[in-house]
Amino acid sequence: RAGGTPPGLDGSSRSNSSSTCSGGGGGTLNKTDRKNCPTQLFPYILHGLLEDMEQGGQTGIISWARDGNSFCIHNPKVFAETVLPTYFSSLGAFAKFRSQLDDWGFDNVDGGSFFHPCFQKGKPTMCRFMRCGRTEKEEEVQQPQKAVQAPSVPAQTAVTNQFQTQ
Repeated sequence: RAGGTPPGLDGSSRSNSSSTCSGGGGGTLNKTDRKNCPTQLFPYILHGLLEDMEQGGQTGIISWARDGNSFCIHNPKVFAETVLPTYFSSLGAFAKFRSQLDDWGFDNVDGGSFFHPCFQKGKPTMCRFMRCGRTEKEEEVQQPQKAVQAPSVPAQTAVTNQFQTQ
């Protein structure tokens, strides 16, 4: 590729991708598949993003740690402006991406480094063991609850007066 641009950032899609959204096999997804996938595939898409950035020589933005057990976002501003819209267009802001990392159980281990025991370089099939911790109830807009009314004052007063007169 000209200029070392990773797939997806130059408008092309991965030519060696064979997985689709319906497959849970852990393969990488092409650009079209990434846009059509539900959020349940967040770890798979993130895994493919890291692979793409490494193959495209863009590891100054985001990369795997040397041991392959975590990844680091080196340049959050460039990541949010150029990479995030390509791979996670539905998330929009970097804060929503960080929220997804939290929901999926990633630990922020060192500033911009993130770890999950089932998220390892070269092992995308391990993503199948990951679960999103957010529940449907947390996603719903909370409705204000009706205030519970205390018993009426006259009834309490009558009982209190009865004990005082005895």
